[in-house]
Amino acid sequence: MKRLGLVEDVLELRQIDHHPDYDYSEYLGPNTQTYFFRDYQPFPKQLHSVYATEILESKILHYDDLKAISKEFSLECLPDDDNLLDKLSLFVEADPELLDHYGYSDLVQFKPRQLEIVTIDNPKRRLVLQGSFEGDSYGISQADWAFYAIIKFRGFRLSPNKEQFFKQLLIESYLLHIKGDNRVSFFLSYSGLEGFINRKLNSEKISDRISGKLSDMFRQEAPGIELNGHEIYSHVVNDFNNSLTDMRNKVAHGRLNQIGAEQSLHMLVCALIIVCSIEFKTDKFENLLVSSV
Repeated sequence: MKRLGLVEDVLELRQIDHHPDYDYSEYLGPNTQTYFFRDYQPFPKQLHSVYATEILESKILHYDDLKAISKEFSLECLPDDDNLLDKLSLFVEADPELLDHYGYSDLVQFKPRQLEIVTIDNPKRRLVLQGSFEGDSYGISQADWAFYAIIKFRGFRLSPNKEQFFKQLLIESYLLHIKGDNRVSFFLSYSGLEGFINRKLNSEKISDRISGKLSDMFRQEAPGIELNGHEIYSHVVNDFNNSLTDMRNKVAHGRLNQIGAEQSLHMLVCALIIVCSIEFKTDKFENLLVSSV
């Protein structure tokens, strides 16, 4: 999926709202105690959905720290400018250890004890975080510093255009596979592959069997290569025609009730390999390998 530009890792510097939830921790003014808080962070703008996240580092940054960082990188932004965090995130992506040289791990009146991601809320496009700190009223209502975290988001890019709708189907197939909705996941990846084939052949209105269209697409996109000698075609396409299409037909006609995680992932991987083979004009599996998912 990374080869197709569907999956992307985004690192962003975010300010964490650590205002206590007083339903769980009583306000004690200047007295020190443990306070609990909940925070909500929106997804990066370029991601359509997120399936994995990680907090790489958290730090207390003073107004002077942000001013120094802004000056070092010639950002021409003051610490209270709305654009500062967006610009700093560009440098964080290049150097995730950026915060090592600035700020504090804790203060006398504010000692972070926990910060974790509770939920990836795709319908609302946000992360739900929770944490705790040991502190007093100064740690709650500070004026010259704030609590920040570098968060890594792994997800899918914004929805492709209408001509690349097959990519959206593959994205949704993977998300449903993760959730355990394997039957729908299977059908979406099958439909995504069928849509890709029709787009390549301009055959949306032609009702030929998909196996025939698949062969036609490979002959059109890989001229000069005998299909029997095409490594990917020989292995993956035969598997698709003989196993996966048969499974799809049995489910569609009520002769098979259950599609498991193994079958839905099998269909998705098959679709991705075929699409990548055509898009990157290769007949070898080794040419599809990337360093990470």
